[in-house]
Amino acid sequence: MDKGILSEYMDACAMIKETEQEIRKLRARKTETVEDVVRGSNGSFPYQPRNFHISGTVSGSGTERKVRRQEQILEERKERAEEIKTETESWMNTIPMRMQRIIKYKIFEGMSWEERRQKYPEIDLDEKLSLLRAPGGESYEDVKKRCLTFIESHLKDTDNDSNIIIVSHGITLRVLTNLLLNRPDEDINHLNWMENTALTELARQKQSHTYQVIRLNDYSHLEELKTAGYENWGLFAKRDYQKS
Repeated sequence: MDKGILSEYMDACAMIKETEQEIRKLRARKTETVEDVVRGSNGSFPYQPRNFHISGTVSGSGTERKVRRQEQILEERKERAEEIKTETESWMNTIPMRMQRIIKYKIFEGMSWEERRQKYPEIDLDEKLSLLRAPGGESYEDVKKRCLTFIESHLKDTDNDSNIIIVSHGITLRVLTNLLLNRPDEDINHLNWMENTALTELARQKQSHTYQVIRLNDYSHLEELKTAGYENWGLFAKRDYQKS
């Protein structure tokens, strides 16, 4: 089960509501009435002229068949949407309750990161990453241990003149960068999200075996290809990481 299926669930829920509205409109057409006023006279002497109000239901065998068929199609569509909704809700009952609530707020209710941070400070991946303990997933300490193992295995004894390219995910790159720069854990809370394919270049000092920043999260090469809205959600830090 992935986010695509959760999105399909949202579409299914919306489809059920929209289809129910369409069905109600169709049923209203079945009982649609028309009214008019005609001119006539009394049915008996003295046959005085008068107005008569008439009304009736719009009907016709062809129209009724068409409406019934449309209603049937809508009912089938609604039934399929309800199947998807039920299947997804059954799956959600098998995952931890905390994860169910996160999915509810993030996927179903479309909360912003700021709103989710207020409800779930333990999954703040921006300003509280160093305290992260994601329900059912890795903690910050887990990721840090993996990065330390990588540094020990692949970087520690590397020749100083070697050029090494590291490709990884956003959180791992933030943690790894913070470790290589020998910064305190809490400093990572001021390190912005790395944009997709952004370049971070560190230079290793031969004598001290420390690292210095040449460029950090450089995504100028992307131009119009950068992730939509990145400046709003990715550049969250209130302090300059390199100056703090």
